[in-house]
Amino acid sequence: MIDTDYTDPQLYVRIAGTKDQFLYWTDAGDYPDEDEGNFSFRFFMDDNHNFAESTQSLVTFKQGLEKTTPLYNDQGQLVDLGGKYLEKAARGNFLPENNYQVDYARYIWVPSEKKAELFYHLIGTTFSMRDPHSKYEYTWVKQNIGSVYVKASDVTFKGLKVKTQNTA
Repeated sequence: MIDTDYTDPQLYVRIAGTKDQFLYWTDAGDYPDEDEGNFSFRFFMDDNHNFAESTQSLVTFKQGLEKTTPLYNDQGQLVDLGGKYLEKAARGNFLPENNYQVDYARYIWVPSEKKAELFYHLIGTTFSMRDPHSKYEYTWVKQNIGSVYVKASDVTFKGLKVKTQNTA
């Protein structure tokens, strides 16, 4: 909806499921090339807002695990990556390249520890990894490693909550 009662028209977005409830969006002047009623809404966020954290479930590996990247299969066994690893860049947590999306949590029995641990399931089966055995220090390789999990204790979680599929 465009409120044209002002010299600078204002845009409002109708709340789904309502007929007359709106949220203020922005000045219409922020969309100078859009025809009335045909807007491609863009998000306007301050420097402290992280869009990914508002829309996704994300994990990043804790300090000290950058070059080991312990990934597990659904049997609670470590996945052999042949020395390759998913790396958390030194620039800090939660930059887009340091995050891995997850879609659910699950307790898995870890035979080596003789107990059930909480894991997050990484979305996807193919990941870009660093290969320390390559000729160049920053060589990335894509590798299909299948469905993998990370221990909740090995990562920091941010974003939307995920459902836990079972109990310990």
